This record gives sequence, C-alpha cells and structure tokens, in this order.
Amino acid sequence: MVLVKMKEIAEAYLGQKDHQRANSCSDRHGLDKGKKGERNVLIFDPGGGTFDVSILTIEDGIFEVKSTAGDTHLGGEDFDNRLVNHFVEEFKRKHKKDISQNKRALRRLRQPRNTRAVEKALRDAKMDKSQVHEIVLVGGSTRIPKIQKLLQDFFNGRN
Repeated sequence: MVLVKMKEIAEAYLGQKDHQRANSCSDRHGLDKGKKGERNVLIFDPGGGTFDVSILTIEDGIFEVKSTAGDTHLGGEDFDNRLVNHFVEEFKRKHKKDISQNKRALRRLRQPRNTRAVEKALRDAKMDKSQVHEIVLVGGSTRIPKIQKLLQDFFNGRN
C-alpha cells in the first residue's frame, strides 16, 4: 500500500502515469518489427501482483502510451481467490450444497472474467474497440482458455 501511494504521489508530481511496463512489454514482444503505418495495440497483462491493461499507438518506431488501466489489488492469486469464493457462495445459494472442499470443482472455478479495465483503457485513450489493431496477451494467466474467450468475445470474435 505504501508503494502504491508513493507511485500515485510521483505520478501527480510529474503530471503523467508510469508507462514503463507498457514500453518494456512492447519491446519484449517485438511489436514494432517489420510493421508499417500507425497501429493501436492493447496490452492485456493479468500479472501475479497486479492486473494491467495499456493501449499504445505505434508508428515508425515511436511508442505512445494512450492509456493505462487496471487494478493494483487484482492480480494472480487475489483474482482467483475472489472469483472462486464468489462462485462457491453462488453454488451454495442456488443448489444448497457446499463445494468448498471439492478440489476438482474448485479447479474448474478458477477461470477469471474481467473486461472493466479494458473498457476503461479504451475510454481513457478515446478509442473504440474497433480501432485496436492488435492484442498482446502477457503472462501465464493469459493461457487460460476462458480469458482468451472473454477477450475474443469482447472484441467481436477477433483473435
């Protein structure tokens, strides 16, 4: 919490957000290699400690961060635990059965759903989802089929 507060104070003082992660990600994933023209790229990173979404515009080797969104308190384990607890309670309410000790059922529940940060990043960048040319998924959590399906549905079937 102290680090988050220090980051907010630094951003307020500088008058801009910390875009280091988005720039590092774009370099690491080779987003500017061999591609011509201006492109808008959405970076989706449900990391272990935080959940981040950034929108970049890339043209001729210049990366401009249009917006960043996410939740510093929603990453990895926090994300999974909250969702699992929610669905365990829903199942208990609907079916009058407690599945909290059923390991197989709990594994099946660990499929996160969250597009609010994507919507906020698009709003902050003043873009519509149709203007996003490319989506980069970062981190192991993005291999979860449910996350891939969620983003594909959000972007109207685009891969």
